[in-house]
Amino acid sequence: MYAPDRFRCTREADLWSVVTEYPFATLCVTAGPDLEIAHLPLAPDGPPGGPRRLLGHLARRNPVHRLVDRPGVRAVAVFTGPHGYLSPTDYATDDNLPTWNYVAVHVSGELRLLPDEQRHDQLARVAALGERHRGRAEPGSPPWGLARAPARLMADLLPHIFFFILDVERTEGVFKLSQGRATADLDAQVSALRARGVPSAARLADLMAAQRPTGPDHAGRPDGATGPAATGSER
Repeated sequence: MYAPDRFRCTREADLWSVVTEYPFATLCVTAGPDLEIAHLPLAPDGPPGGPRRLLGHLARRNPVHRLVDRPGVRAVAVFTGPHGYLSPTDYATDDNLPTWNYVAVHVSGELRLLPDEQRHDQLARVAALGERHRGRAEPGSPPWGLARAPARLMADLLPHIFFFILDVERTEGVFKLSQGRATADLDAQVSALRARGVPSAARLADLMAAQRPTGPDHAGRPDGATGPAATGSER
């Protein structure tokens, strides 16, 4: 993952917060010369500070299935957090260029099949993950749980999907949030994003606001490092 020092995030809590908040991932799977890519929600599992893993499932017809049985199957899960375009008109100062701020996390490791006896637990975890991201339910309406799934539909479904675990070996991230910009420029960008009235832009603005410089030429970032002003080419 290309990550300029000023944007690199190494703090595990920040990285895993992105995985939890934005669980829909792009999964890239390699085995020898073969590469397959899938898009799916992945449920984080494991205690903070301990071994981490991601749980997922796909249709057996997905080409990823033919790779998982091979030895040494590697995978990278890409999680994309909030992102947005910044126009030169969004700065307080003149002589700027367009850029795109974003948050991205890569989680890599070895992929393996999940034992059959753990299938229901994994489905329950992914369903619970989806319910948390569903938004506000009707008052008095409990979240949907796997126990409410009709047995007939479950029996029809299970033979057609496979379950897997990504044993996490490395987690890395880029938080490109206008670190290093003067306070006036950063504040102007934050205001411009919030004025768009889009939740994702507002979330990006919140993260950028947390990067306010402590001086004219340096800024904090999620892992506590500092750096000079960034340019649009450093993406």
